Amino acid sequence: MIRAEDLHLSNLRIEREGDNKPRQESADELLQRALLQLFEEQGEGLHEKVEDALLRAAYHFCHYNQVHTAQLLGLSRNITRTHLIRIGELVVNKRRPAPAASMAG
Repeated sequence: MIRAEDLHLSNLRIEREGDNKPRQESADELLQRALLQLFEEQGEGLHEKVEDALLRAAYHFCHYNQVHTAQLLGLSRNITRTHLIRIGELVVNKRRPAPAASMAG
């Protein structure tokens, strides 16, 4: 059986004529390239990693505004809020239950 390390492949890229021009990649092309790299790394929890990064980036882009973030992503504010809490971008101030009155008597 031939293994990848048996092939001794080079990481060098062959330059062709006309390749010397710097080319501006579109955002879609950059995203596609980043996703391909993530696929190749075969990390676990890939969907959650991408979703968390998308939510976090959108929330920062919208200056930490939940409503604007939800609109940007096409989600409801409640769904957006739930995700932001889950990824630690939003801290919830949970009210403590009032202490029960003692029944001394």
